[in-house]
Amino acid sequence: MKNKKGFTLIELLAVIVILAIIMVIAVPQILKVIENSRNNAAKSSMDLLKAGIQTQIASAELTNNPFTKDEDGCYTFDFDSKNNNYEKLEVKNKERFTGQVKYCNGTITDTNLAFDGNTGSSTPIETKTYLYKSGNEYTSLTGGWSLENLQVNGRTERLSDSLRLYYATNGQSASIATTVNPIDLSDYSKIYIRYRLSNPYTYSEEIYRRLNYDIGDASHGLHGGIDNYAEGEYTGSIDISGVTGSHTILFSDCDVDIKIYEIWLEK
Repeated sequence: MKNKKGFTLIELLAVIVILAIIMVIAVPQILKVIENSRNNAAKSSMDLLKAGIQTQIASAELTNNPFTKDEDGCYTFDFDSKNNNYEKLEVKNKERFTGQVKYCNGTITDTNLAFDGNTGSSTPIETKTYLYKSGNEYTSLTGGWSLENLQVNGRTERLSDSLRLYYATNGQSASIATTVNPIDLSDYSKIYIRYRLSNPYTYSEEIYRRLNYDIGDASHGLHGGIDNYAEGEYTGSIDISGVTGSHTILFSDCDVDIKIYEIWLEK
């Protein structure tokens, strides 16, 4: 008799793991395709509905008009209350629409229009991941921000709408804001900061007015500053496309008081 060999337990486990990985990768993509198909179908149906309304109104006004005008001379088609204009409208699957469509002098507008509950628009993909946002004091993915003084005469102030960094008059950074825990920056390309510069100082013969940043440790991190030479509100960015792994993020002032309103990551 010939020896018959089956799969070993390790081989079966390996197959199961591979299938699980494929499922994790494939299922979200399949769901996205299905969602996009529903969105496209709903959008096409609503476009056809509006085209049908325009065509039938134009034809009706040349003949015996069965539709009822509003006081403003427009036509309203209410798919929720099923008004007179809805009843007279001849379009396919009109019972599957909800919301309103209004026709005024050749112009179509709609309110809460949907086809089978679908508005035809995809859920927007949030490309921003906020680490700090106005009105959410010290909130971030990492458990918040810490404010510290670096100088005896430096000050920090906790405001409800910003992280505030104060300058010390001796030419050195007075205060810093740093993430409480490291953040995984591997999938992101830039850090954006919306902030305001005020009360600048002149140190020696040069005006810096800089928002300093430090990302990661001294040997492997990014270090530098975002320079502006006038008081005002700015949005600056830091290129982190080459950064991998988790790192703390630190901001400090240089020759200027700084109010930080928002900090976010973008892919």
